[in-house]
Formats: sequence, structure tokens, C-alpha cells
Amino acid sequence: MGGVAEQQLGTSSQVVPVGPGLVIGQPLAEAFKDVAGYDVTVHVAPQEGRLVASRLVVDQRAGGPPVTLDGIRHIPVGALVRAVGANNLQEVEGRAGGYETVSPNLSEAEVAELVAQGPTDQTLRTVAYLYRYALAVGDPPVKVVEQTMKLSRSKTGRWIALCREKGYLNPSEGAGKAAG
Repeated sequence: MGGVAEQQLGTSSQVVPVGPGLVIGQPLAEAFKDVAGYDVTVHVAPQEGRLVASRLVVDQRAGGPPVTLDGIRHIPVGALVRAVGANNLQEVEGRAGGYETVSPNLSEAEVAELVAQGPTDQTLRTVAYLYRYALAVGDPPVKVVEQTMKLSRSKTGRWIALCREKGYLNPSEGAGKAAG
């Protein structure tokens, strides 16, 4: 993807829900430098429980290729939306009157510590957040938890079930249907 992202919150920013336990400031746009040879600004908005690109601005870089349909096809819009989500989604559950920005990008040390603790409340809250984050950005939630936490598929399933039992995630809506 490349480059630096710059957050551009509108002057009349308000916090709006994205999915269960998640909010994001709106209006929201982030500028990314040198994405597939262009400078790109992606505007995101929540829609039906997930973040979507609502507007994309593609600018030619100084000395770069002209903006063409073929060039635009190489812009990883989904990856840009995920980056905006990772930088700006805020968790509200369990917070007394406030929001907390929680990153899905855990360090290896953080992951190792959580996994070593086992399914404690802290670990399960992190698992639930990763699950809800993945739903919000359109990624497969079980796979995101499994890969981020470096767990086996069966342990991932058990920990997600524990999250549901403890109320950190909504009940499942049936086989193959994720619920945050």
C-alpha cells in the first residue's frame, strides 16, 4: 500500500455507531501517499454494520502516471478501508461514559501475554474486539481472530463461544452467520 496516512476529521465531527460496541467519528477521510503510484483520499462511512468507502479521490503524483481506469484498478480500496478502521474504530462496551480506540494490530508480546493468560476476561474482550473489528471492515472474523492471536482453529472457536457466553459477543445467528 505504501506511504503515510493522514487523518482528516471534518469540523463538525460526530461519533456514530458502526456495529455492536463500535463507533467511528464522522465525517472521516484519510489521505494515503503513493498508493499504486497515486495519492489517494478515502472517505469512509458505516453502512449496514460495516465500514465502506463512500468516496475515493485519486490524484496524480508529481511526475507520476496519469489517472486512468487501469491505474485505478490497482488501488486496494478494501485495504485502505481496513487501515482507516484500524486507526479510527473505537470500542464503547465496558467503558464508563467514554470511548477507547483499540487497535487490532497487537504486538507479538501482547499476543503472547494474552494467550499465556488463557481465556481471561481481558483476553476474551480482546478476542471479541478483534471479531467485531473484522466484521466492521468486511474481513472473516474467525480467521482474523485465529491469525492475530496465533491460535488453532478449534481453540479460536472455543474462545469465541466463551465470548458469546460471557456477553462480549452477540449470540450466533446460525451456522455460517457471524454476529458481533
